[in-house]
Amino acid sequence: MTGKTIVFGILLTSLVGAKDLEKPKMYLCADSATQAPSKGKLVYGYIGEKKTECMSEYGFLALYNQTMFERDSASRALDKKQAMERAKAAAAQSPVDTLVETIRAGKRDLEACDLMKADLARADLRGANLASADLRHADLSGADLSGASLEVAFLKKANLSGANLTDANLKGAYLTQADLTGAKGLTNESLKDVHNLYKAKLDPEVLAFVQAEMPEKLKEPKKCWENNRWSDNDDCTPRKPSIQEEGRE
Repeated sequence: MTGKTIVFGILLTSLVGAKDLEKPKMYLCADSATQAPSKGKLVYGYIGEKKTECMSEYGFLALYNQTMFERDSASRALDKKQAMERAKAAAAQSPVDTLVETIRAGKRDLEACDLMKADLARADLRGANLASADLRHADLSGADLSGASLEVAFLKKANLSGANLTDANLKGAYLTQADLTGAKGLTNESLKDVHNLYKAKLDPEVLAFVQAEMPEKLKEPKKCWENNRWSDNDDCTPRKPSIQEEGRE
């Protein structure tokens, strides 16, 4: 016997009972043979793939349990931190962002919804009901709006460039300063149905048609938009918006 630790490969944990099987594996050290019986057996094991020194069975179990406790505590702390971050992100998410998620998931009944500044670029909105929806500054570029209802929708400064508007209902749609360049499916009839195209961005041929056939659509609109609908008074003068509302325009 050289005094060096020699592995006998003796598994000390009992193989009887599920509870015992959960214990960490401990191996008897050769040093045990030189110890007095009163000092007990010396064992070693692996904690986190790292081999321990020879120590008493009690000491090894204590070290193992402490390490597992600290690891579990760190894992729980990380889980808690991640949960708090997810909750914080959810709280910071605006109602519009939440609605956009449901739209991209398939929601189609969006009548009178507040979708101002919504990012709906390339969204599938075929057949969607967007009647009277507030879509100011909304990004609908490349969106498929074929067969959708945009009747009396508020689309001021909305980006509809490259959107598919085939068979879309644009009756009464408010398109002041909207970008309609490259939009597909616009017809003479659908253009006649819109409420206005004041300062709207239009392809040259579309602009030429509007200038020739319905120049009044290019004039600044006077009719008010109130509570997601046009007011009954065609000649009403919109009230001056508050400072908060100016930011929303």
